[in-house]
Amino acid sequence: MGYFFGPARRAVPVQSDLVGLRAADALLVGRFGHLGLAQGTWPMIGQLPNWDRSQWAMPAFIRYEELSGRTFQVFYDDDDPSRVLREIRVPSGPAEQGPKGGLMGAGFVEGVLTRMAGSVTK
Repeated sequence: MGYFFGPARRAVPVQSDLVGLRAADALLVGRFGHLGLAQGTWPMIGQLPNWDRSQWAMPAFIRYEELSGRTFQVFYDDDDPSRVLREIRVPSGPAEQGPKGGLMGAGFVEGVLTRMAGSVTK
């Protein structure tokens, strides 16, 4: 599960570029496959000092059933984002808003971020 930010950059950011980021400011939030990390195309930048996991909690995700038209909030395990803890049906409207519950591939994440983050900076 990850929080993804913009703007697009020409070079990999350094740790100091990440100070001050907040979960609420993410362009994209979602569960994703590990291929970008495993293949090294998503470099590891490092761990921020004083990082507080409680500020980066696993959100409730949204799953929409096309056939029935029903919407559910899906709650995953904080320690295992592949494990569903529970689902709650939610009514139409604001409760339907939130990160989508599917699993994104690395290439999909890159494409979405490219469209969302705008032109390259720095």
